[in-house]
Parts: sequence; structure tokens; C-alpha cells
Amino acid sequence: WSATSGSGETTFTNDTSSTAVALSSGETLPQLRVCTGNKDLFKVGAQAGQTLRVHLDYVHASTGDIDVRVYGPSNQTTPLATCTQASNATGTNLTCSSAGVDGSEDLGRPVATADAGDHFVEVLEFLNDGTNLYDLSITVE
Repeated sequence: WSATSGSGETTFTNDTSSTAVALSSGETLPQLRVCTGNKDLFKVGAQAGQTLRVHLDYVHASTGDIDVRVYGPSNQTTPLATCTQASNATGTNLTCSSAGVDGSEDLGRPVATADAGDHFVEVLEFLNDGTNLYDLSITVE
């Protein structure tokens, strides 16, 4: 399995933390595809005192709702933050603006001293409900 751009020009395997695609702050990847039963993982460095922001845009349909989770450098099993809908956001000092089905996800989280280092952003489909395309941007401020 691999995530691909909508044009098919970019292909990479990124479904584990060891194969996560490394991104720089401010980088945007357009027309990515999340596939049924799989997830996409991206890695970005963030230091204490900075805020990690993740933005996803996608076309929501009856299938293909997309959610986002952020994991810290020491634990890729339990997310530091989850944004599945505005009323179902988990994490400390988390901002999450998503209606869950509106075609965008915005997640912002301050980085604590204990969480400094590489963070992993997981993009997944809600309840394995279908393949969908999305645009991803990640910023560390």
C-alpha cells in the first residue's frame, strides 16, 4: 500500500512511524489519497513552546470522512491529540475546529517540554468508510 497524489506522480509508503514522510514546517502536500483500512503518517519536528498546527481539506461525501491524530516522539500508540469532530476532540490545550463531516480538519496543539522532538501526524478515514483525496499542510510556530 502507498499514499499517492491525485495525479499519481508522487508515491510513497507511509503507514508506520518508521516509514512516515518527513515534512518541514509550512509544507503543503496536495491531492493525497487515504485508502480504506490504511492510514497515512507524516513526521515533523516541534520543540517545547512551539505550536503544531495541522490542516486538512477534502470533499466530504457519504463515504470518505477523514480524521487526524497527533502522536508524540515517545509514543506512537496513544495520540497526544485527536480531531474527529469539534465535540470529540481529545488532548491537553488542544484546539480542534471540525464539524466531523464538513470537509476540513484543523488541529492545533502546544508542544510541552516532555513532548519536544519528532511528532507524527496520522490521517485516517473515519470507520474505514471509503477512500478519499485530501490536501495536507503542517505548520510549527
